[in-house]
Amino acid sequence: AVRTGVPERLAAGLTGAEAKLYELIGLTPLAVDRLLTSNAQNATLNRLVSRGLVHVAGFTPSDAAHVLGKQANWDAATARLGAELFARKRDGRGQAIAATPEAISERVLTTLTRLSAEVILETAFAEDGLDGAATVAHALVQRAVDAHPGIARLSVALDRPVIGLGASAPLHYAGLPPLVGHDCLVPE
Repeated sequence: AVRTGVPERLAAGLTGAEAKLYELIGLTPLAVDRLLTSNAQNATLNRLVSRGLVHVAGFTPSDAAHVLGKQANWDAATARLGAELFARKRDGRGQAIAATPEAISERVLTTLTRLSAEVILETAFAEDGLDGAATVAHALVQRAVDAHPGIARLSVALDRPVIGLGASAPLHYAGLPPLVGHDCLVPE
């Protein structure tokens, strides 16, 4: 976390907890795990971010793409450092969450594509009059999206292509077709 550099007068009216946390955050980035001492402070930090007083940085899908050589807009070495740090995070068993920067980067991009597919399907189900979130969460839909093999094969498919927009659409939506059962078109 780091202050955004806005004038101090914009920090007027902070609650006691917000003011205390804001005082700890300076113009030099500070690791969130060293800043926060309780789970309740997560919400406090989020309020400071919402007010435009604080920035929080993290490892992004664009960073992952740089590590894997799929994007080259900025400093790949810095993205790799972020991946190395992120990969060292520990899971509930105390194990590193990934063995290499490439492994965590691949997982980030795969997760982004999967979550994108689920949101698209959720929206489609809702348009069809169903509870989109509950339908996507259902075991049968999850098996279909996963293309889980079995005696009974299930599939789910949109009736039209997905239109991917934005600079990163060609990268992030390339893996959508097998998950949503239709093409993904990215206009140039």
